[in-house]
Amino acid sequence: MQEIILLLPLVLIILTGLASVRLKLVQKDAYIYINKVVIFIAMPALTMSSLITINKDEIAKFPEFLLINIIACISFALILFFILSRAKLSYEMFGAVYNGVMEYNVVYFGFPIIMGLFGPVQFAYAVVWVATVLQVLTTLNALLLTAKSGQRFSLRKTLKDFVRNPFVISTFIGFLAFGIVQVFPRNIPAGILNAADQIGGILLTVLTRIGALGSTLALFSLGVFMSSNFKINSIKVSLVTSIIKLLILPLWVLIFTYYIFPLSKEAVEISVILATMPTAVYSIIVSDFYKYDKNQITNTLFLSSLLFLLTLPLWIWILNLLY
Repeated sequence: MQEIILLLPLVLIILTGLASVRLKLVQKDAYIYINKVVIFIAMPALTMSSLITINKDEIAKFPEFLLINIIACISFALILFFILSRAKLSYEMFGAVYNGVMEYNVVYFGFPIIMGLFGPVQFAYAVVWVATVLQVLTTLNALLLTAKSGQRFSLRKTLKDFVRNPFVISTFIGFLAFGIVQVFPRNIPAGILNAADQIGGILLTVLTRIGALGSTLALFSLGVFMSSNFKINSIKVSLVTSIIKLLILPLWVLIFTYYIFPLSKEAVEISVILATMPTAVYSIIVSDFYKYDKNQITNTLFLSSLLFLLTLPLWIWILNLLY
């Protein structure tokens, strides 16, 4: 019941976005502009506000959490790439399956679900996961897919994209602000100290309120996108891809974080929940660049998002059994 209550608002927001297009309240391409607000304004604000207010005792747990997740995700990506390379798939279908599995929809689904399940303290784990694990995976995917396509891999461009990534920038600023708050001298005159606290409180309030819009806008945008592009065909490949994405990948992460390299309860739960995320809209952009089967990836995006409503409660149930 808790899972249904958690997912129902997300579904209703997506349906609101879908209905808004059908009722001609917003244009079909509105998701492009909404996504820009989400990625460049709302989510960075949410990232900074969550890191500024994090419990300093939690920071010591981040390195191990990130390292184990990087190892788990990279190893899965390499094994998947190896298996697909030896399967009898066309180049276009190969990319559609690989991207369908390895692109995580953390912003649209992950952030609101992590916040709803665990609250703002554990949410910081998801923030640093996006800024590190997801970026490492993006770089690895670019390297592998470039090699597969026969194009030349540009390390300079990859590093430039990394440092320009709004999640990376906002994570750095968030930790920097956290450090300033922690070391800010308390032996200065009371008037200056009070003024600094008030200014900091105002800025934090603004970041928090802007950040609170992020998840709602992201889900609304997904509904707009679905309304404009919804059509499922070639369901067989999309179904197999979705099963790998929603069941096998999270199981792999669970084995790594719970059995092989045991992490804390919170870290395991967040690692597995993030691994359960459906295919990201970003995979559509990747398909345009590498000339993969865009229609197949779109099908996987829709199907994995629908099946996610069933698989997430399953994984929450499994985690409850373990703990």
